[in-house]
Amino acid sequence: MNPVIVWYRRDLRAYDHLPLHHAIQTGQPILPVFIFDPAVLDSKRISPARLKFMLNGLSALRDDLQKMGGDLYLAHGNPADILADLVDKTGATDLFYGIDYTPYARKRDEAITHSLNITIHPLHDRLLVPPSAVAKSDGTPYTVFTPFMKQWRTIEKLACVDITPNHFFDIGQLSSKPIPSLSDLGFVETDVPIPPATSAYAHDLLNEFMTHRIHVYAQNRDQLGNAEAHPKTQTSFLSPYIRFGLISLRHIYWDARLAHQNTSSVPAQNSITKFVDEIVWHEFYTHILWHFPQVKTHNFNPKFDAMAWQYDHDHFTAWCEGRTGYPIVDAAMRQLVKTGWMHNRARMIVASFLT
Repeated sequence: MNPVIVWYRRDLRAYDHLPLHHAIQTGQPILPVFIFDPAVLDSKRISPARLKFMLNGLSALRDDLQKMGGDLYLAHGNPADILADLVDKTGATDLFYGIDYTPYARKRDEAITHSLNITIHPLHDRLLVPPSAVAKSDGTPYTVFTPFMKQWRTIEKLACVDITPNHFFDIGQLSSKPIPSLSDLGFVETDVPIPPATSAYAHDLLNEFMTHRIHVYAQNRDQLGNAEAHPKTQTSFLSPYIRFGLISLRHIYWDARLAHQNTSSVPAQNSITKFVDEIVWHEFYTHILWHFPQVKTHNFNPKFDAMAWQYDHDHFTAWCEGRTGYPIVDAAMRQLVKTGWMHNRARMIVASFLT
């Protein structure tokens, strides 16, 4: 029987995964695929620490798929060429993937849709509410958060989807690549401590947060602290797991809803609502990027295009290395350099300071 391809990108999990779920419904063998795209690897946004976390996440995904009786096909090259070659070799009939909202990904995926002579299934797996579902009465997108949030809250959210292990395509007949090291990809090894990059660990973090810290999140979320002085601080620490899809926003959202229902404390309920508001901010800015892709490189408000910026290399380097002379800015930047992570409130401070 011909397989269907599940193309993994920023969704490195085998659970609550819409593309995998819908692929299973076809009843055909599943061929999970991940492609190392040179255009992404050459991006200035890639750092050794981020890439190391992703590679570890890929290893964990492969382990989870193998426990289900499958495997992960790995390739390096232009995604359009890799996918076309796979279709030729396997006779794959369908391609399932989760939509990525960045301008590059949209352009890439559109080209692939027109080049492959198979059925394409792009799915909104990274958002609770797709961009087309939140709009003003005249059909235009919101550009202000509060009215966006009010409508977002009225829209029914998709429940988590079950993944029932199905039969997988045998990738032994294909020339799959092993998971590379940083040096294999042209990067130097990093000494930044990388947290466990597994879905299981992400769920442990979520469960711990939902059991305790979410009830005081609103009161304590502005406390910067660090893991040594304030274990776990009051944040969820889920951001890298959301970024690479080791856990779904659906899972986080519905767990928060359950935590809200399970407490009668009004302050605790308000705190949980404040945490969900942060999820809405994530959705809002993703919607903005979808509707206004120019914000990736240009001012959202064109009137700022004429602003004269100061480009001082020494000042910028001092900012990067935590040598500005402003203690809170420097502490935050040094934390980022040493741990690869920075508290959300600190991110706002250092970004505002730079601009």
